[in-house]
Order: sequence, then C-alpha cells, then structure tokens
Amino acid sequence: MIRSNVVMLTGRATKDVELKDVGSSKVATIRLAINERIKQRDGEYKEKTVYIDAECWAQRAEYAAENIKKGTIVYVMGKLEQDEWGEGENRRQKHKIYVSHDLQIDRYTPNKEGATATAGATTAGGASASSDGDLPF
Repeated sequence: MIRSNVVMLTGRATKDVELKDVGSSKVATIRLAINERIKQRDGEYKEKTVYIDAECWAQRAEYAAENIKKGTIVYVMGKLEQDEWGEGENRRQKHKIYVSHDLQIDRYTPNKEGATATAGATTAGGASASSDGDLPF
C-alpha cells in the first residue's frame, strides 16, 4: 500500500507573512487564497475560493517574511497537517500545509499598459526558477 502526503498549491497571499520566534528558530505563517473557476450547467462560471495556511520554519520562514506581501503569488509544496485545540464542545481543528519541500514566489512588474507581466519565479534559495525567455512555447 502506497502512503503519500504531498500537497502542491498555488495561490495568493491574503496578507503579509506573520513571522514569530519559537525558541531558537523562526516560523512563518502564510495565509493563501486558492481560486478555482467552475463552469455551471447553465454555462456561466462561478469563482470558488479556498483559504488555507502554509507554515514554514527556519531559513524558509525568514525568506517568506522578507519576500511575501499581500497579493504575492506563492507556490508551496509540503505535507498536509491538521491542528487541533480546545476540549469537549469547544474542540476545534483546521488544516494547514507544512512547507517541507518547496516555496516559490512569482514576481510581477507593471508593463506600459498598466497590466502586469511576469518577471519569473524565485525559490527559497533566491535563484530564478524561470523567465519568459526560458519557456518552450
């Protein structure tokens, strides 16, 4: 039986990253909005948005805090976890992504017409992941 817990998501940061000191390390929480466009039976499209927190530690946390602001497009790869707190009827839970594999940020710059154009993606190491000149099409 194959057991795998790998999640890949791309979404926009809904606010600036929250960076906290935890003992000798740092943790960053990124609140992501993942949008999906769904075609209805009548042919109309409906937007559906899912919100989820992504959590990264140590150097990834510092990188995220420096580079991710509200509206930034972020790609995360990690594992799905569930936080639980409270007791009895007040018991609560929520899902989050523990960013253990990859964190990339798309950077946009305005063009002459006021729209946005991509300037490539950067990874947690700061290297450029791609640019328009690298695309095969």
